[in-house]
Amino acid sequence: MANNRKAFLGVGGKPKFSQPDQQRHIDSVSKNIAILTGQTKNTKDRAVLVRDLMEFGLLDARGRFTGGGGTTIVGGGSNGGGIVNPNPEAPTKPINVRASAAFTTIMVQWDFPNYAGHKHAEIWRNTIDAIGDMTDPREEGEAALVATVAGSMYMDNVLPETGYYYWVRFVNDDGLAGPVHSPSGVYVETLPDINAVIEDFQAESLATLEGFQESFTSQIDAMNQIMEDFNFAEKTTLINSHGEEIEALATGLFEQVVVTENNYENWAVQLYSLQSSFLDEEDNLSSALINKMAQVLTGTNGIIAGEIATYNVQYGGNTYTLAEGIKVSVDINGEYTKQWGVQTDLGNLQHGVGFVDNNGKTTFMVSTDNFAVFNPVNGEWEAIFGVRDGRVVITDAVIGSAILETLAVQFSAVFENEVLVNGELTAWKLKGAQITGNALWMVNGNHSLAVHPDDYLALWYGEAVYYNVETDTDERSLGNAKFALTNDGKVIARGLELYDYDNNLLMDVNGLNGAYIKNLTVDTLKIRNNAVTVKSYSETDPVNVAKGGSAVMWSASHYHDGEVVKGNLLVDVVIEAVRTTGGSPDDQITFTVEVYESSFYQNVLASKTVTTGWPENGGISFFTPVTIFIPELAEESIRVKVTGVSAGEAHTISMSTVVQSAKR
Repeated sequence: MANNRKAFLGVGGKPKFSQPDQQRHIDSVSKNIAILTGQTKNTKDRAVLVRDLMEFGLLDARGRFTGGGGTTIVGGGSNGGGIVNPNPEAPTKPINVRASAAFTTIMVQWDFPNYAGHKHAEIWRNTIDAIGDMTDPREEGEAALVATVAGSMYMDNVLPETGYYYWVRFVNDDGLAGPVHSPSGVYVETLPDINAVIEDFQAESLATLEGFQESFTSQIDAMNQIMEDFNFAEKTTLINSHGEEIEALATGLFEQVVVTENNYENWAVQLYSLQSSFLDEEDNLSSALINKMAQVLTGTNGIIAGEIATYNVQYGGNTYTLAEGIKVSVDINGEYTKQWGVQTDLGNLQHGVGFVDNNGKTTFMVSTDNFAVFNPVNGEWEAIFGVRDGRVVITDAVIGSAILETLAVQFSAVFENEVLVNGELTAWKLKGAQITGNALWMVNGNHSLAVHPDDYLALWYGEAVYYNVETDTDERSLGNAKFALTNDGKVIARGLELYDYDNNLLMDVNGLNGAYIKNLTVDTLKIRNNAVTVKSYSETDPVNVAKGGSAVMWSASHYHDGEVVKGNLLVDVVIEAVRTTGGSPDDQITFTVEVYESSFYQNVLASKTVTTGWPENGGISFFTPVTIFIPELAEESIRVKVTGVSAGEAHTISMSTVVQSAKR
């Protein structure tokens, strides 16, 4: 076990009091201190220091229990020691809890808390918006605890097209849990798998295409057969007296007319109409109707050429219509319009396709539930582009410039040059990144690291309660830093360990035991308290010794630091005495020189006694030298006590002390 005396500083010699109760009090205090520091035979009641726990392996060099738990006992402070972790506070309610989903991952985020003693956050999850009582055993339908996270982000791995509700609450170092962010969970659902979407789109589009081709081909074959069987011939009629009926018939998909037809000088129209109907046994009418009109108009106000056709079927009380129109027109100013289109419902424009060219500005429009573009490769039809359920599907694309509101990438994204983010960039992991900027902040639990160069600090590490970007807290200082680097190159740390490549300890500075250096080579060495082969000097004021009386003199403390490395001590004392009364054989004075350890002045390390004095030396100073050598001394410091005892006459005495502390 460690020698506790090296952990305590000297408090000076034990004073003498004239009052008995005062003396008993100081004697009791000195005795209790001696017991606590293990300087008596009663070693069972000595105090246990953090150093002792470290030497027994119960604490590591940072003051944490080696058996787990992560509690810090002691550490750095503004004075190099003291409590680092503040007393844990009650956890606060999480704020700004949000969730975002990709394809197989869900990221849950929250603002990092700003209370002392934060340990971690709990993340609870459920498929329904019900959290339950959050105690074990869990009942069916209650939320389950899925993770504890020291930071402010959690990544959940789930299946595509899966939705969950999430709740977050904080837990402090004492294990106390705070409230959840809200009784209602944050809901988020992952996106469908891209490959599955593309495969479904391609299969459905191919089936639609094959059905369309089969139906279209059969209709053409049927029309050709009917025309061949019935020797069908068109009839052409010039009509100028049915303008109102023709205009009404032409109104459908396209209603854009440059000027009214009545202003045209020449008007030629071709009409075509077919209708077939029948009544079933319940007198339900079913019919099919085709109306088609082609017209050409010319005049001083403009020119129009167009054609429109409607195809109508009535069955079971429902009407199904398809219309097609073509028009080309030029007005009196030479501005032209070209358009073509097909739609399924007249006047409603719910589904169809159209093409419009206004003086060279062309627009192509499609209104449809699903849309597909096919690429026939080696005789196989592959849908490569289309729209399905309101979502554009592209199997492969080359895009020069894109403006996106939300971008979700399932597997990987490769950027050749830079990526600009004007807001906040949130990422679960960054690998192989070169990060440039004016500040960097990282947090893990209650540990905060700030790389934020300014006029004083370049790097700061400490408790997150002192530096938290999310809560706009910046109370960085050297006093609350566990580690800091100033902008002029100074390093502030609470301890230091250096090892060689074989893991041999070369240097250990932990703020408790001082510093240990295995081997040291220097050009010029300056050591505090003169610890290595140097002389230290002290002297006393004159003290009067009455006739037949005695007096005591104490030197100052002389440091030796022998508790770190034992060394030899050479004490040289020179005592000056002046006899102040008449001479006689009783003019002699005896000096006893004692060397004490300077912590409590109870242990005499060495002593010598000398007697001096002559009848003829009254009023004259005479000097008595005393030398004491103490080998392999393990004390931190010593003090010298000189007691002068007069044989009969009065004297005035003083002393000078020189101590040489030698360690190799």
